[in-house]
Amino acid sequence: METENQGMPIIKREDGYTTIEEVEIGLFYGLCTRPCCLITKQCMHYQGEVRFRIAGTSANESVSGKSIMGLMTLEPYHGRKLTINIEGIDEKAEELALRLYSGITTRNIIDDYCSMYFNRLERVNAPSG
Repeated sequence: METENQGMPIIKREDGYTTIEEVEIGLFYGLCTRPCCLITKQCMHYQGEVRFRIAGTSANESVSGKSIMGLMTLEPYHGRKLTINIEGIDEKAEELALRLYSGITTRNIIDDYCSMYFNRLERVNAPSG
């Protein structure tokens, strides 16, 4: 079964998993440490398994969404496409899928947080004079 709304991803529910494919990373800096940390925090609150993989690769090459280092190994740079698999086909799985999709594809809350962080970092490291 698939769900599609205008401007929203296609959510597949099959074999006990909620899946969104072809999630393009829209964050300018990609999924660097900060966004990976925020994604991991979202995934940790979910009881079931959350897996990410590079779009087009096999499920055997997926990593846990509850592992910052696992996410970083995907080399999640701007424009790369990922697949999100969430154990369960209920409303909580769909809500998490949409939250992750929104945070990864748009310059949304995660990107705002990263922009504030990088702007602060630039000010701290700016030459004084």
